[in-house]
Amino acid sequence: MPTVTIDGVPIEFPFEPYDLQKDYMEKVLQCIKYETNGVLESPTGTGKTLSLLCSTLAWVEFKKAQRKAQKTDMFEMYASSAAPPEITPMTVRSEQVPVVIYASRTHTQLSQAINELKRTAYSHMRACVIGSREFLCIHPDLASEPNSLKTQMCQVKVKSRSCQFYSRVERMKSAGPVVDKNVMDIEDIVKLGNSLKFCPYFMTHELDKLADIVFMPYNYLLDHNIRRNLGVKLESSIIILDEAHNIEKVCEESASLQLKSSDITLCIEEVTAAMKLLSEQDKIDVGVDIPEDIRPEDLCDLKELFLELEKQIDDVKIDIYHGVTHEATFLLDLLARAGIRAENCGNIRNLLLKLTEFLATIADGPFARKGVALQNFDGMLELIFMGKSNDFWDKVKRCYKVHVLAEPTKKKGMQDNWLSKATHSKAGGKIINYWCFSPGFGMNMFLGERPRCLILTSGTLAPLGPYTCELELRADVKLENPHIVKGDQVCVRIVTKGPDSETLNCNYNNRDNPKFINSVGMTISNLIRMIPGGVLVFFPSYPILHACKKIWEESGLWANINKQKAVFVEPREKEPFNSAMQSYYSNIKEYGGAIFMGVCRGKVSEGLDFVDNNGRAVIIVGLPYPPFKDPKIALKRKYIDLCNSRDKEYPRGEEWYSLEASRAVNQAIGRVIRHSKDYGAILLLDARFDNPRLKSQMSKWLQEHVKVTKNFGELIRDVRGFFKDADQKFQKDRTDAASFSSDAVHHHPAFDFGSSSSSLIKMESASSSKTSEVILHPRKKIKIAIATANGEETQVTETSVQEYITMYTCQNSSE
Repeated sequence: MPTVTIDGVPIEFPFEPYDLQKDYMEKVLQCIKYETNGVLESPTGTGKTLSLLCSTLAWVEFKKAQRKAQKTDMFEMYASSAAPPEITPMTVRSEQVPVVIYASRTHTQLSQAINELKRTAYSHMRACVIGSREFLCIHPDLASEPNSLKTQMCQVKVKSRSCQFYSRVERMKSAGPVVDKNVMDIEDIVKLGNSLKFCPYFMTHELDKLADIVFMPYNYLLDHNIRRNLGVKLESSIIILDEAHNIEKVCEESASLQLKSSDITLCIEEVTAAMKLLSEQDKIDVGVDIPEDIRPEDLCDLKELFLELEKQIDDVKIDIYHGVTHEATFLLDLLARAGIRAENCGNIRNLLLKLTEFLATIADGPFARKGVALQNFDGMLELIFMGKSNDFWDKVKRCYKVHVLAEPTKKKGMQDNWLSKATHSKAGGKIINYWCFSPGFGMNMFLGERPRCLILTSGTLAPLGPYTCELELRADVKLENPHIVKGDQVCVRIVTKGPDSETLNCNYNNRDNPKFINSVGMTISNLIRMIPGGVLVFFPSYPILHACKKIWEESGLWANINKQKAVFVEPREKEPFNSAMQSYYSNIKEYGGAIFMGVCRGKVSEGLDFVDNNGRAVIIVGLPYPPFKDPKIALKRKYIDLCNSRDKEYPRGEEWYSLEASRAVNQAIGRVIRHSKDYGAILLLDARFDNPRLKSQMSKWLQEHVKVTKNFGELIRDVRGFFKDADQKFQKDRTDAASFSSDAVHHHPAFDFGSSSSSLIKMESASSSKTSEVILHPRKKIKIAIATANGEETQVTETSVQEYITMYTCQNSSE
């Protein structure tokens, strides 16, 4: 492999790196070498992950070689010295080479990164992936249990030495099949665990002790509770957060919580179940011994505490339609009135821990009450009372708001002899939201654990100023890389009008407008005739996607689109999603094309790879603004405005709101053009994109390629010409293009200009035996030219529609 030396560190790369990859690796090394934080943006398709891994692991290997040489020199020096060396803790620490923690949003993205690592010169280095029991536990008794319960049941089985898989970890961790595999993703370790009968979850925690690089989802790092439970050590580590465009939201959510009346009801039920066991243990064999340190009087006190808390929540006055907002201290005062304060929180949490462990041991018995609600309540207390200093509480008051609203449904409490009060009140249930609006709140707690450096990277971080400001992150190293592709590899068009001259504006007023929605459908129907391979269509939200689908089905447009390319709609559930994706890829391979309709911020728009023919175009329908009237969004805008009034580095609330939409669009756009020889079209179906502020918020590499089409005919000519030229210049496999052209001519109707009253007329070119179907609107005269195999055009019919349009191209099947 080629070797390039950057800042004194030799880096082996799978191929000769481009200049922008060298620039990127130089910035990574600056962060590590000078122990400072970095924010690095490099568009998707520029080899960002490969550059990250190679530069970081090259530095680790370089440092290991240095340490080894130093030890050799020290050994020779001490061998000739009469006095033994003095070994201090700082000496030991200085000899340790930092561990790399590579985090991304999903396990799928981590698997992609691990596969990248496998094809580098650093695949010999020790790598480990950390996951939850949900993905790694193979015990048959726990297979069907929810993840929250798996933790408790696993701990019980480990403590009682009743898990055969855990007992084999110690023996198997140095076994050949485990040691010989330097790089394993979750599927690899689970497969090996099933084969050798060891626990993959605990094996990963053994392997990470010796790992050079550890992979994990970034919520494991940023969520304080998860980080503590997993025992993740940040001090002196090199932390990489890839796909970091979502980090602000993750930081906010990891510091926020929600408490429902029904949650408290379930806690009361679980305490009541434990009280029953204490009462019945002399009469009935409950199958387990009740711990001596769980006393009846403690359970009575705990139940009384929950009953009082339930009453306090029920007494909160709210607007039943809009809820009510309070300062952060509202929740602390409410808990205090129920008897929960910082001074006694530790004792309450100790009792909750004992109780949840005990209830987990009888999860399969006749008295089963699994303790999940109590465990969740414990996590809530840990989050609320995790800080003690005055500075901490001052920041809580600035960054948090409490929003209370009505709970739609509420589970009724169990009616039994132990209930001194009803576990549900006559008043309706409530939901208490404890929202953090400062990403910097969680980020500062994270950085307080003193990692060596933090590198935030993604294809869509810009503008970097507001991004770092919100995170309250000092980043001395910054980079905004250009794209690796050239102008003839990308076609970016803002589409302001449909083929019927309807203005495309997906604002709130138009979202249920059949005329507008049908115009969008006709636009998509006409565009996909020009586009080979796979086409991704993204909507602002699921409700808008499904509203469009419903109207298109009623007007016949949905059937028309499906005739041209098979359409797949993004499901929310995991299993149907995987099946839909597989079908999408299969249709492209077998029939030359398919359409996948999803939503911005959804699974398809974030992190999936649609390389080459799997993604020849992205169509964005509308702007994915957050819901304007959502109370959380409204409060966030107010918080941002308040920050801006104190520090002009912060964006204004309006600018933040616009950036939220732009970043979601930029991320969806990044699904196409995945390498230096790839090409594709980016089509923005909304007149509002033709706005200076929105254009400035697009990815920097994209801005110079943006063009607003004057009319629909110009759009069609641009898109058709782009793919004709790009196909000839960049397409490696001509088979896909030929099959697409043939398929389009044989089976696909031509341009749809009107309504459901359109008529279907068959026309035959004089110089070709090829027959094509052309839809003509009976009230509008259209000019259509059919290009034959020799490049000549046969005039079929002539007149005009506002602007006459020459749009339909058929190629001879011999091409």
